[in-house]
Amino acid sequence: MNEINKTHSPQEGNIKFIGMNLEKIVMRTCVILSISLVSTLSVSLAQPSEKSAVTKIVLTSKEVKDANELVLQGAKLTAEQAAALEKTLTHSAADVEPLTRLLGYYFFKADYAGETERQHAIIWLVKNYPESSVLETFYARIFDGAYRQKLIDAWKEQVARHPENLRILWNAGSSMEGVDNAASEKYLSIGNHR
Repeated sequence: MNEINKTHSPQEGNIKFIGMNLEKIVMRTCVILSISLVSTLSVSLAQPSEKSAVTKIVLTSKEVKDANELVLQGAKLTAEQAAALEKTLTHSAADVEPLTRLLGYYFFKADYAGETERQHAIIWLVKNYPESSVLETFYARIFDGAYRQKLIDAWKEQVARHPENLRILWNAGSSMEGVDNAASEKYLSIGNHR
């Protein structure tokens, strides 16, 4: 009971707030640095076999770099610019680029409502454009809440529909890393053995 009634000074509240923001800034800086490092690499997933119609997929550093650049552009948007960009969405292939920018806005600047929008956008991309390169980035991960299970279910559905598509397997494995590690390893392993 004493703990509940105990009041804190405004300075203590400010220190906690600053500490939380600093932790968020450090985490996001680490993400940007790791993405910059990863985006310089090219990854060859598999060699096509004579028995399989699977073609060789090479994930170029340019694809990853382009997706990351769009995300970072989104991080620079103002609330007004993000709202204007949201109004341009048409629920078609034309939405992939603006949604990628909005993922950056939602990830870096948005509040709780923006996090919900980010998660909704990720699920929409997985369901409609699972080959989008932004889906292999850290920005396309959902670690908790109701959308986490929606992400798992959406990737399971895409992998079942496209079991020979190495790009989708790679995106599913990358997007599920840290979310469902067993599924992530499974999807990446399937792609590497075809």
